[in-house]
Amino acid sequence: MKREIEHALDNLESLMAMSDSESVFQVKFLPYIPPYGIWLIDADSPQAEIWVELYTFRDEPEPSFQLLPNRDGIWFTFFQRQFETMWSASRPWQPNPKALE
Repeated sequence: MKREIEHALDNLESLMAMSDSESVFQVKFLPYIPPYGIWLIDADSPQAEIWVELYTFRDEPEPSFQLLPNRDGIWFTFFQRQFETMWSASRPWQPNPKALE
């Protein structure tokens, strides 16, 4: 798992080096392992969507599902709050400055 995370961070450093990506995306770390991953895309816009990936215990595939505000109201709101709560509890990741040169 550690190598997968390091590989993902290397890829993110490469993306940031190619453009002004800080205005496009941010990465933060939580001090614990969450039970699911949440991607909040185009928050607070008519195109908003949430993707939730459930983390399984020693099983594959890890199920994921999409939520839309108009279609999935109560669940969209629940996972949006979860995302915001986790985001507030996390700390920002800063890429290695040499990787951006």
